[in-house]
Order: sequence, then C-alpha cells, then structure tokens
Amino acid sequence: APSNGTQTGSIDIPIDAMEGSTRMRVTMKYLDPADEACEGDFGGEIEDYCINIFQNTGIECPPPSESNFEIWDPFTVQLYWTDISEIDVYHIRYRPLGSNDPWIVYTSAQSNLLLDQLEPCLPYECQIRTICSLGMSAYSSNFFFESGCVTSSTHQQEQKDLIQVFPNPFEDQIQINLSQKGDFQIQVFDLRGKLIRQTSVENSESTILSKLTNIPKGVYLLKIQNKDQQFYNRIIRQ
Repeated sequence: APSNGTQTGSIDIPIDAMEGSTRMRVTMKYLDPADEACEGDFGGEIEDYCINIFQNTGIECPPPSESNFEIWDPFTVQLYWTDISEIDVYHIRYRPLGSNDPWIVYTSAQSNLLLDQLEPCLPYECQIRTICSLGMSAYSSNFFFESGCVTSSTHQQEQKDLIQVFPNPFEDQIQINLSQKGDFQIQVFDLRGKLIRQTSVENSESTILSKLTNIPKGVYLLKIQNKDQQFYNRIIRQ
C-alpha cells in the first residue's frame, strides 16, 4: 500500500562519470518499478534534480602515493601500488603517455592489477583513486610504466629451449619441462593478476599441474621463477 513520508536510498556513481553539474532523474511509479528513466503514461511522479559530482579530497580516503610495475611480456604489465587500509576498491585509469586518448578504466579490490593487450615498447601514464565508506578520493598524480619490447627470435628460441609447456591449450593439466634440474616456483595468474595456482619444484626438471578443470576457460599467465631468473608463458584453458 502507498505510504507518505521521505524515501531514502543510495546511488552508485559510475566510475566513468564526469565531474561537474549533471541532471539526475528520479522516477516513482505506482505499484510497479519504472522500466526506464524516460518512461511515461503511468501513475506516479518524475522529478529532475541538478547535482554536482566532485571528488572527495579528504585525508580519510587518500589515493596511493607510490606505484611500481613489472613487465611480463611485450603486451602485459603487472602494476603495484601502495596499499590503503579500509578501502572498498581502487579505480585505475591509464592511457599512452602524452596522448589525448580516452582513459581506460579498471576496478580492483587489491593493490595490484594485471594490464593485458598493451602496445609493445610504449610508455603509459596511470592514475589511481580509492573508494571507501567515507567517499571517493581524487585521482593520484601520474604514475608511469612502460610495456616491454618485442624480443628477437633468437631470444624467444632460447627461452623455448629452456622451458617447454604442453599441451597448450590444455583441458585438465599441463606438463612443464625445464632444461636442467633445480628449485623453481611456479605460479598461474588470471589476467587481473589474481593468483590461481602455485606450487614449488625442488631439485627436479619437470612437473605436472593437474586438476585444472575447476578454473574458467580463458587465457592465463604462467610464471616460472628461480633465484636467478624468471620466465612467463601464456597458457589457455579450453
């Protein structure tokens, strides 16, 4: 039954919303929810409000102060930044350095993000802001990172000789063969930088990652590391 009084609720501001004045439409429909903001010919009420969107610059929800990156391959970079306690999510935006291209925006609940499908050998600028219970920080000052350059065919062949990963694509398991015995750490990440699987190899030159049918189909990054060097391979779960 209809009732009188003040109605309250919360609104999530889209991460790509522009700062400044904009119009917000509130539609209240008798008995049923409104299908869309411009719906007409119904019993209810439509009201338009002018609202001002601005960034919260309070110290309670500050942006990260430092950032670093790790090149995985010519197309993939892992970003890291200062972890801020008691935040909900981070908004990360980036674009080629010095360009007027639209920002590419991502959301992450962790203080790292894996950026994929970059242009090789290109510098980028990046800004990060935090969202917490007290509001939204301003974007940080520019951080800079660069994608890797395409390696020579000789270097690629050398890495192929050192490490063999098969089958690729895979369904339930992959075998990893190394050119020599040693101690290695093996990690599998998704394209957002989330660690999916991890194992260690001690004094061995091969191992099998099994029971992989429980991870979603798609592209993953395999990282193989010892005390002296690290290698990366793209693997595909089909």
